[in-house]
Amino acid sequence: MVPIVKKYPWSCLTAATAMALDVEEDDIFRAVGHTGGHVQWPENAPKVSMYRGFCQQEIVDALLVEYDVPVVTLAVAPTFTNGNEEGCIPLYEDAQGVLEDWLEFSSGVLLGRYDNGFNHALANIAGQMYDPDTGALAEPGFDAEWYLMFYGV
Repeated sequence: MVPIVKKYPWSCLTAATAMALDVEEDDIFRAVGHTGGHVQWPENAPKVSMYRGFCQQEIVDALLVEYDVPVVTLAVAPTFTNGNEEGCIPLYEDAQGVLEDWLEFSSGVLLGRYDNGFNHALANIAGQMYDPDTGALAEPGFDAEWYLMFYGV
């Protein structure tokens, strides 16, 4: 694994993707076509949220086109409903157990947040989570919402 620390405050998604693929983050920027640094919402300055950043679909598209890696986008705790919010029923009795099974035998990127409420991405490499903020193993307490599982990596 390439030990990667994200190049920009808004680039955790591209850095986590690079970690999981064992490539440089610049390679992911090239595949996506930008660095995410365009100021899109200047009213949010000086926070990270003023920058364009990245959409997970850009990563999916780039991996299919540039790396020939299909990505399976998995909801971590999917529910079904009859159309009224109070009636949401979890699909899995043990969503955390299902996630751990996916993670153990695959590589990819977890999308979610820590307790600070900011969106973040972590790299998963065969069940080990790495944080692109540090390039090291991730701290506990990450609440994953989506898993971009890289098929065959």
